[in-house]
Amino acid sequence: MSRDEKSLRAEALRILADTRRDFPHYKRDLDRVQIRMSTRLTRSAGNADPRSGLVQLSEPIFSLDENAPGYRNTVLHEIAHVVAGPDVPAHGKVWKSIFLELGGDGSRTHNFRAARQHKTHVARCAKCEGEVELGTRRYHRLLAGARDYVHVGCGGAIVPAGVAEKEVTPRPRTAVAGPTKVPALCSRCGGQVRIGPIRYRRLLAGERGYRHRKCGGDIVTLQGGGGSDLEQGTLFD
Repeated sequence: MSRDEKSLRAEALRILADTRRDFPHYKRDLDRVQIRMSTRLTRSAGNADPRSGLVQLSEPIFSLDENAPGYRNTVLHEIAHVVAGPDVPAHGKVWKSIFLELGGDGSRTHNFRAARQHKTHVARCAKCEGEVELGTRRYHRLLAGARDYVHVGCGGAIVPAGVAEKEVTPRPRTAVAGPTKVPALCSRCGGQVRIGPIRYRRLLAGERGYRHRKCGGDIVTLQGGGGSDLEQGTLFD
């Protein structure tokens, strides 16, 4: 681990400067890019916020010399997200075309190992037979019978090594019932609305922060307790 956070950030800034020089038509977006190293990214090599222009890169991954060849590609991957902007699919055609134009390889995923990364276990995909690395917690869930992890590559169920495809039965999802809605009243138009029990208890306690979406009137309990219309509040149909 010969590369520290300072040298990694300096290298990323050089890559950004080269990109600004070589692609002046993206200057407006590239000028927004901010580079930060993150010690919390151990699975992801990097991430980007297209709205703020913040690019974060994994210090635990790229402090390892073995991952150095993929550093430039990762920096360009995240820069491409900022250039593409927040209104396009994260890894769609627009992003990919920009990534390739900047000199990246167009890939969405990586195979880097991170320094200090938790121990991993090898599982497999029951559909394509590919090997998949999982952390200890998820691997133990598989051994206990969980079948809700899906292989990103093909969509197959991830299972412990040695489990046949015919043995894979996805665990049924249990429907979670929502809280019972309580009827309330609009003090302006008299229309009835239904709200959650927590908000209803707040109304009983005297709060007047909820408004009727249709007319903007205060929402009150059926027992009354109107009050003046508010400038702010949660709207209800």
